[in-house]
Amino acid sequence: MWTFRSRQKASTLPVALPLLAVRYAPVLGAGRTAPAGKPFLIPIRVEHQPGSTGGSVSKLTVQVSYDDGTTWRTAPIKLDGGSWVAAVTHPADAGHVSLRAIVADSLGSQVEQTIIRAYLLRSR
Repeated sequence: MWTFRSRQKASTLPVALPLLAVRYAPVLGAGRTAPAGKPFLIPIRVEHQPGSTGGSVSKLTVQVSYDDGTTWRTAPIKLDGGSWVAAVTHPADAGHVSLRAIVADSLGSQVEQTIIRAYLLRSR
């Protein structure tokens, strides 16, 4: 779900809206898998729609679920250069990971993005 402010004046020209998108870049193995029962880092980028004039990220929350979104755990995140990294430890008995991010920028745009079964877990 997106929330954004548009200052566009009436025009016939198309204008890019200041929509936010969250991009996850976990390093996964064959079959979109990550190791179960071990610490795992998930690099994250927050982007605005190309051509739009969005603000800087003022809030980012990342959550993980191992039961298709029935329950969520907030993952600790840290800024690393221009990207964030979430640190999680996957349970040994889980089969997949769902991700949810809640982002807001300094100009009032927001997005809540959920990906159910974003990737799979493999046991040793």
